[in-house]
Amino acid sequence: MEILKKVFDRYVMPEPNSGCWLWLGPFFKTGYGRFSVKGRTYYTHRVALQLQGVNIPDHLEVDHKCNTRSCCNPDHLQLVT
Repeated sequence: MEILKKVFDRYVMPEPNSGCWLWLGPFFKTGYGRFSVKGRTYYTHRVALQLQGVNIPDHLEVDHKCNTRSCCNPDHLQLVT
């Protein structure tokens, strides 16, 4: 998890007006942030929650309450069906 945090922290920039943490790294075509470590690709918004100790069950998705796909602020994310 430590290497995920290092890569994650390298590409996140807090946006002071909205409170979003904007992803400055690569993106999927869908607009969601992504990065790869040791051949595995991760969604940045999912990693943001996992770094906060949140377990994401397979049957749930991560939703952006702020409606900003590039945001990875855990306070702006919620688990939904």
